[in-house]
Amino acid sequence: MGVPVVTLAGGHAAPRLGASLLRTLGQPGWVAEDEDAYVATAVRLARDVAMLRQGRAGLREQLAGSALCDIDGYARDVEALWRRMWAQHCAGGGQRLLRARIAQSPRRPVQPLRAAAPVGTAGNPRGG
Repeated sequence: MGVPVVTLAGGHAAPRLGASLLRTLGQPGWVAEDEDAYVATAVRLARDVAMLRQGRAGLREQLAGSALCDIDGYARDVEALWRRMWAQHCAGGGQRLLRARIAQSPRRPVQPLRAAAPVGTAGNPRGG
């Protein structure tokens, strides 16, 4: 714990997760958008010993105080989502409650997610 991790934001799950975790921890400067920025960030961090000491000293506290460790808040959010989904279901609505936001990768554009057709409709090959 306490060692800066530089991540190269990209179009796959692992780099997106790493970038999301670092930004949530308040360390957006450790996220590089391309390979040149990755090298520059790593060199900058390696050369700034005072910043490394300061970052290491507070990183554990940053993590503990972040949304990543807020289990009660996460549970409340999930419970609220379940309540909204159940209320929507009971009301007979079929609209989607979750929307995924996908950042565009500079290397490969990502297509937005689309809601699947409900099972049993002509738009769903399993339900036809």
